[in-house]
Amino acid sequence: MTAGHPRQDILSFLQDEPCHGRECLCRSDDGSLSPSPLHFVEVSDDPYHQQVAGNDWLRVYVALLPPEETTWIHRHTRDTLYVCLRSAELLNENFATTHDMRTAAQQHLHHAQAGETFYRLHASEGTVLVHRVRQVGVSLGAAASGPAAFIGVEFLAWPPARLQVDDAQVAAASLALLPEYDSVRARIWRTTSACASLRLPFPGVALDVGELPPALWQERDVNRLRDTLAARVHLFTPRNRLPSLDAQALVVECSHRR
Repeated sequence: MTAGHPRQDILSFLQDEPCHGRECLCRSDDGSLSPSPLHFVEVSDDPYHQQVAGNDWLRVYVALLPPEETTWIHRHTRDTLYVCLRSAELLNENFATTHDMRTAAQQHLHHAQAGETFYRLHASEGTVLVHRVRQVGVSLGAAASGPAAFIGVEFLAWPPARLQVDDAQVAAASLALLPEYDSVRARIWRTTSACASLRLPFPGVALDVGELPPALWQERDVNRLRDTLAARVHLFTPRNRLPSLDAQALVVECSHRR
C-alpha cells in the first residue's frame, strides 16, 4: 500500500490533488483535457482500496485508512456492499460533478461503527459517487489509533440462476437470513455458530469478520493487516465447500437476475 496525501487541514481544497498519471480520469469522455480537470481514479486504482478476491461476479477489496490520511479522489460505479470493521470518524468530500473543479465539494462526517453494513447501489440506482475520505478522529480530539477498516463487495455481473434447491432448508442448521439486507443484488446470512465445511446452493462470498480478535488492531503494518483480513474472505460456488467459519460470519448470496 502506498502512502497517501497528508492534508494540512480537514477542510481541504481541490487544487491540492495531484494528477495520478495513467490511472487518472482527468480527461473528458472524448479524451481531451477538461478546462478544469478534477484528478480522480476508479476505486480499483485508489491505493487505499486493495482488491483481495474476485471472480466473474464479485470483486472484494479491503479499505484501510490510517489516522489523518486521505484517499485519492475516486469513483464508485458498481453496486457495492460495505461492511465496517472498526469504528472511526471519517470526513467525506463528495463531488457534484466529475470535471468541474469550481463545483464545491459536499462534506459530511461519517461516524462509522464497527459492524455497520449497508449497500450503495451505484449502478442500479444511477448514483455514481466521486469522493475522497479522510480519517479525522485525531483532528477531532480522539486518541491516535490504527486505521479505519472496511470491506467492500462490488457486484460485477449476474451469476447463472441458482440451483433449484430449497436453500432455506439447506442453510437452516448453520445460517440465519438477515431480511433487512435483501436487495436486488444480494441476500445476507449470518452464521449462528461456528461451522465447518459448509456447502451452499448459491454463489457468493463469506466474510469471516463477525468476531475479530481485539489483538488484530494492534498490528500497525497495514500490509500485514490487509493480508490477515484477506484470509477471512472466501469466495464460493455451489461446487465447492467453504472453510471453517466462526460464529457471526456474514455470508453474502450473490443473486441471479430477477
